[in-house]
Amino acid sequence: MVDLRPSAYQYPLADPATASYDADWLNITGEVSTADGSHWRFADPCLLAYETPILSSWLREVARRRVAPLAEGYESAFGLLLHGNSDFLLNFTEPNLAFSVAQYGDASVRIRVHLSAEARPSWASTQPGFFYLPFDLPYANLFALADEWDRNCEPFPIRSGRAAVVYAPANTGDAGPVTLGAASVFTLASGTLADGDPHPGNHVWWLEISQSDIDDFRAVLSAATSERPLQAHLEKHPILLVQDLRGGHGRWVLPQKQLGSQFRSDFIIGARDSSGFQWTVVELQSPVVPRLFTKKGRNSEQLDEGIRQIRDWRRWLAENRDYANRPASRNGLGLPDIDDKVNGLVIIGRDGDRDDYDAQRLRQLAYDHRIEIHSYDWLVREAESRLHELRRR
Repeated sequence: MVDLRPSAYQYPLADPATASYDADWLNITGEVSTADGSHWRFADPCLLAYETPILSSWLREVARRRVAPLAEGYESAFGLLLHGNSDFLLNFTEPNLAFSVAQYGDASVRIRVHLSAEARPSWASTQPGFFYLPFDLPYANLFALADEWDRNCEPFPIRSGRAAVVYAPANTGDAGPVTLGAASVFTLASGTLADGDPHPGNHVWWLEISQSDIDDFRAVLSAATSERPLQAHLEKHPILLVQDLRGGHGRWVLPQKQLGSQFRSDFIIGARDSSGFQWTVVELQSPVVPRLFTKKGRNSEQLDEGIRQIRDWRRWLAENRDYANRPASRNGLGLPDIDDKVNGLVIIGRDGDRDDYDAQRLRQLAYDHRIEIHSYDWLVREAESRLHELRRR
């Protein structure tokens, strides 16, 4: 099964008068389940609003047998997309999604859904070109699927004033009569995936955030006088730690990760996008901090400790990068792409501990050391922002 649907504008507040291109980007939510039990989801700006009619018009033309099939052997060919050969491959501005016809039959057609970049399953990232899935669909059902797609896109009209784009086939083959039937869910005909998730036990699906997750964390935070209960809570409820990450291929939270015999990080969190893995080392400090900076403008002792920890971890990674990158199956840490330039995050104190001057100093520290410094209330705000976005869909 493949479920694709527009969920939100990527930039809902974009002004079409000054940012017409940004105003039309749509987040597409996808969920894929295969016959072998594999399952993944993605959420990424895959289409522009004026591109959505291309898919429905393409489905209708396939039902009329007016779309040329893409020959076997070219199903994964990324070069077809780059050269814009839409006679054989329906593609869009972003390379996440593409569609093609594999073969016409008497009562049904086999089409392929091609997935790349953020839409591709993370464990299939080593395969070249597109990852694709074939489906056998009755001709009659294609019209109903096209109508359903159009209905799902109605809440997201073109805001830029551009004309909608529709599919115009180069092939004008048999356009025999087709009887409209009931809508059908895409049913997977075949498709296998390779296991490539570096930490399957630590994967976190970030869109499953709930109000109870936020409320429970608030309660622990209100009573906490040190970072220890917050560490314990976040280990059990890691979804709070990944809301600020970007990457549609997956997100991971690794608690208490041992770095050799010397160091142990509070958390290492990561996300994956089309460019690879992006890791962040996280240091928790106490939520109870009188001041982040002294009267002379120096870092407080707790803030200095947090920054020093991340610098120590980076030095260790500089000396042990190969071991850190190696998969666990080869006695490594299973942190592909990580190096001594890894992002740093210190979570310390509460919003009430800082003023405008502190905010300016924190921005400077982030610039100087590539270490973001946030309060525990920031985790709450990020989670609330995500939940608000999901409720609007």
